[in-house]
Formats: sequence, C-alpha cells, structure tokens
Amino acid sequence: MAKRKTLAGFKGNTREMEVEVPDGEPEIWGADADLRVVGAAVPRVDGVAKATGRAVYTADVRLPGMLHGRMLRAPAAGGTLKALDLSAAEIAPGVRYAKAVVRPGVNITHEGRDLAFLVADTEERLEAALALCRVEIEPGRAVATLEDAAAEGAPSVHPDRPGNLRGAARGSGEKGDPAPAFEAAEKAMEKADLVLERVYRTQVQVHTPLETHGVVVRPEEDGSVTVWASTQGTFSVRDGIAGALKLSGNRVRVLTEHMGGGFGCKLGPSAPGSGFALEAARAAVELKAPVRCMLERREEHLVGGNRPSSEQTVRMGLKKDGTFLAYTARIRGTPGFPEGGAGAANPMIYDLGRTAKEEISVCTHAGPQTAFRAPGHPQGAFGLESAVDEAAEALGIDPLDLRTRINRSGIRAAQFEEGAKRIGWREARRVKPGEGPGPLKRGVGVASGTWYHTGRARATVEITVHRDGGVDVRNGAQDIGTGTRTVMAVVAAEVLGLEVGDLRIHLGDTTWPAGPGSGGSCTAPTLGPAVRMAAEEARAAILGDRPAKDRRAWAAACARMEEESRTFLGKPAAYFDAYEGAIAGCQFAEVEVDVETGVVRVIRVVAVQDCGRAIDRLTAESQVIGAVIQGISYALFEDRRLDRGTARLLHGDLEGYRIAGPRDVPDIEAVMFSVANAGNTLGMSGLGEPPAVPTAGAIANAVFHATGARVRELPITPARVLAALAEAKAAKKGGR
Repeated sequence: MAKRKTLAGFKGNTREMEVEVPDGEPEIWGADADLRVVGAAVPRVDGVAKATGRAVYTADVRLPGMLHGRMLRAPAAGGTLKALDLSAAEIAPGVRYAKAVVRPGVNITHEGRDLAFLVADTEERLEAALALCRVEIEPGRAVATLEDAAAEGAPSVHPDRPGNLRGAARGSGEKGDPAPAFEAAEKAMEKADLVLERVYRTQVQVHTPLETHGVVVRPEEDGSVTVWASTQGTFSVRDGIAGALKLSGNRVRVLTEHMGGGFGCKLGPSAPGSGFALEAARAAVELKAPVRCMLERREEHLVGGNRPSSEQTVRMGLKKDGTFLAYTARIRGTPGFPEGGAGAANPMIYDLGRTAKEEISVCTHAGPQTAFRAPGHPQGAFGLESAVDEAAEALGIDPLDLRTRINRSGIRAAQFEEGAKRIGWREARRVKPGEGPGPLKRGVGVASGTWYHTGRARATVEITVHRDGGVDVRNGAQDIGTGTRTVMAVVAAEVLGLEVGDLRIHLGDTTWPAGPGSGGSCTAPTLGPAVRMAAEEARAAILGDRPAKDRRAWAAACARMEEESRTFLGKPAAYFDAYEGAIAGCQFAEVEVDVETGVVRVIRVVAVQDCGRAIDRLTAESQVIGAVIQGISYALFEDRRLDRGTARLLHGDLEGYRIAGPRDVPDIEAVMFSVANAGNTLGMSGLGEPPAVPTAGAIANAVFHATGARVRELPITPARVLAALAEAKAAKKGGR
C-alpha cells in the first residue's frame, strides 16, 4: 500500500486528500484531472444494434430441435397439496418430459408455487398439456394483507413456524433489543416543543422488466451445457446450474449478450421464482435437446419478485427552531411468503436526534419480495421525507430550509441550492399550500436520497491489442441495459488515446474473465477501474513513454509489435476512502392536481444526482431519467392487487397493472453533480439505484403544496387525493 495525494470534491469545494492505494494501481483521477473523453456525452456503443433489432436477447434465441418448457404452478394460495397427477399430460401429443418438483403434502405458500415442469415440442402443445395436469389442493385459509396476516388467530403462512411476524430492530444504528433505544428517544421527546405522530403506507410494486425471466439451455456433445439467460448475474447462473447438474463451473457456459431489464429480481437461478431455470437445465440434459423457458407476464407478476409494502408509524419530537430531538419509526411490511426483507431505510440522511427503529416482516400468502432498485429506500424515503415536510408545516418553516438545517452532507447542501434554483423553489413557495387559483393547482416538493459507494467486488478485465491497432475489451459480466459497455469503452478510449468507436467491447460470456453481478449499483464502478488498469498496462507496453494522442499514433505503434496480438489484464484491488461516506442526491418535483377529479400530473422533475465522476454523461443522464420515470410510476400508479379472501392475483398483464406510459413522463432535468470522490482510480460510483430513491417523496410533498391536503399512502390515486381533500376540509372547518 502507498499513500497518494489527490484533489477530491466538487466544483467550488475541493480539498487535497491522502489516500492509501494498493501497489500497482494507476494514479487517481482527481478533480483536477485533464480528461478528453471521460465526462463527455457519448452515445451508447450498442445503441444502433438495439434500435435496428440486431441485438440478440434471450427471448430471441431459437435453436434447431428446440423444445419448450414451463412450470405447472399452484392455482391457489393457502392449503396443502393433496394430489398431483401428471399421467394425462405425459401421454399428450408432443410432450417429451413431465416431472413433479414437489410431493403431495407440501404447503401451498402462494399462488404460482412450483409444482411440476413440463416440456413439449411446441408452445401450443405445452399449453394443452398443462391443462391436463390434475392438481388437488386441500383448502386452507389464505391471508393477503398485512392487517389480516398480523391479526390474532391468522393462519400461518408457514405452519411449521407459527405466526407470521418476523422481526429485527435497532436504535441509533445498533442492532438488538429495541426497547432501550425507544425509551431513550421517548425521554428525549419530553423536552420537545412539538411531538408529531404519523402513519405512512406504501404498496407492493412488482418487477416489470420488458423481457421476462427466461433461459434457453443447450446440452453439448461433450457433456457441457450452454445457457442463454436473461440475468443480472451470468456467473451466479453458471454456478447455480453447475451445482444442479453436478458439473464443474467450466462445463457450463452462460451467455447474456443483451437483456431487457432487471431491477434486482434476476440475480441468479436460485432467486425466488427462478426455479424453472434449474428444471430447464435438468430437462435439457435428460432429453439431449435444447429447452427454452420464458415466463409469461402473469407468471412474472406472480413469482418474478416485488418491492414489499410498508406501514411506517413515525413519531418525532422537535424544538421550535426545527431541531430534532428524537425520531422513531415502527415499520411493518409484507414480503409475501419469504420470512424477511420487508424493512425500510428510514431514518437515513438527516440529523434527527435520538433515533429508534423497529422492522417487522409480516408473511402473507403471496409471491416473493426480492431486491428492487435501492431495496427499502424508496418506501423509507417516502415516509421520512413526508414526515420532515409535515414537521416543517407544523413549525411554519420552509420545508427546504428545515432540510438544510438538519442535512449532514456538504454535497447535498450544494445540491439543494442547485435544484431549488432550477425548479424556481422560492417563487413557487410564495403561494401557500392549497391556495393556488382555480381547480388545477400547482405545487412543488423536495425529497432526498442516499446510496453507498460501490465497486468493492473483484473483477478482471482483459484487453487484447492486435497488430493492426484493433482493441478488444472483455469481461464475462452482463450489461443489463444500464450502459456498462459504453462506460468501459469510454475508459479504455481515454487511456489509449482512441475514440470510443475504435474499441470492441465484449460482455456477457462466462468463458471470459470473471465479473460482478449487477446488483447494488456495483457493476460499472467495479469494471471501470479494472478497464483502466488493463488499458494503462497496454498503453505502457505499446507506447512506452510516448503520450496516447490519437488512433494514427496508436496504429503505428501497434504495427511494430512482434506478436499478432498481446493481452493485458486489469485486476484492481478493492479499496475505498471516499470524499464523503455515501452518495447524495435530491429531487424537486412540480405537479398539477385537479382538485375536482383528484388526478395528479407531474409537470417537471429536477434530479440533482451525485455518482462520483460521471464517466459518460449521456449514459448517466439516461440512468437518472429512467429512475425518475420508475419513481413516478411507483408514486402514482403501480399497485399489486390480490383478492383479500383467496390471495389470488387480480391482474396478469400491463392493462390490469398500470405503469407509467409516455403521456405520464414529464420534463425531467437530470443534473449530474460530478464529485471526484477518491474512492477508486476513476473517482466514480454506481448510479443504478440512488436516483430511484427520492422521487415518490418529492411528488407527495408537491401534491401537498398544491392542494393543502396530505396523502400518506402510495400510490397517490385520484380517490386518495379526493379523500385527503375532504379530510383537510373537515379539519379546517372543525378548527374554526
């Protein structure tokens, strides 16, 4: 390890830092780095392939002799499997394989539970065979809602473990018995001038990637297996299928050339709802033929994963000047049948005095919670940011001013100032909540979010330089649509003095060097430094002490190589000593609310987001815009609905499950707040998750400013807006 000095921070606020860097690492790109390509707006390197349809997705793969597989799923939730008869399906035309994956007597935890896997020679024959399977379930009571599942006498989702509550708690950041933390917080509140208690609720949001979960598995003549997978983790799929087939990892090749989205639900074949992948592999090997299995949209909604719901009871004590003395949050959520994972990241970013938090997961007879773009944060931010707004309103303090007082981040302080100026905060807030003219009322709101510096995963990037000057950059990880290929190309082009189009970027093949799964916003900040290290090795070997100027100089140097090609490896150590301990971001939303119909329309969002150094500004802005659209969809529309009596899904397509469409997308201004954070040799951080955090909170606060009525439950539907308006009117009348 060596100590190196670098200039860290952001424009107008930099400082020299001394960072311990492992030996062999390149110099850190500090705030004063003179960079040619990095930070520019570079179009996606795979953009033309995607726009023209040349890009191959797992759903596009068609192989000679390919068969079709699908999971037979439980038609109801609750109860016990009494009988499973596949005999009629086994002899149906075209059926090649029918295998039960559970035995009679198994508990039916949710509609859609895996029962059997069938394979046929056409999709039509497969559909007919599934209808011939006889499934007999001994009925049992099902619980679909948090309230019903938590009630005394409710049926247990897991009968061998009585009760549906699974808990964890902490106070002031410590795990353990919550009682002392809550006692300390309540004691602190005794000195408060104002104590507020509020309840905020968020819904279940299902993953809705354009490309559903799916695999195509082909057994090879030598006993190995090739898998095309729509996955966020090529290597985790490789390892999972290798384990299921009892093969060594190098006997399974996983390919993900392109994929149609994944927000945390596609991290491996053992993820909830992904058991079909292992069964497809087993069937393909037994049948000695390729097997394709892609989930239908209803299956995706049933078992593909979701963001769990939350019910957040928040209690806060404040002084008249806005100082928080204490903040407590008792949080319950429904993860479906899994026994945990329904917490909410709340509190997280402000100075709230003594804090205490209790998180309880309440099992229901429903499909599984999974990681979903900033797990726990959007629901937690909605609760926290709504509570801070309510405190500001009660104290007569501008909501942005209160946040500025309790804010802990220097980066966020500058972001608040930038965003307020761009949205016109001071001018808009001259109008008091609900007092705008006419039935179409405008309002603005603000909310913040945080995430973590990522890139601690280890990865190796391989760069091959050819005598003709061509450069190939390879890693086995996947680009899930976030622009990883482009980020890698920009970094390599910067170091080698080339243009982005001069490089060939290869991703998504496990025969290439190992890379990370795409989770936790770690892919780009893991691969970026590895690309740079390999490129620096190549530059030094090919150019020596000469500067990397342009492609002509590079090609001339490569022509003098003795070999046809040379390969260089970049495998940086994982280290972090960042400028600030976490990523900061804030969003300002402007909405228009029709107080006669309750319809909310988002007019504009200004998202000021830190991602460290933005490697490709265009890709970074695209990430932020996409996250905001998803946040709008969460705030206003998305809501998984189950029948309360049977826990059966009430929708199975994108007509019944509403997501934001083109007409719902407002003017979105993505402000990339570049911070040279010294966390790695590029000074970059991940970006996939942080901009998804504040959107719903900012919209909810804007709705209050527009109407003077607080909606404390997502999604913010017209009915809830009208109910909040009626409640506010009644309260005002009663106050008189």
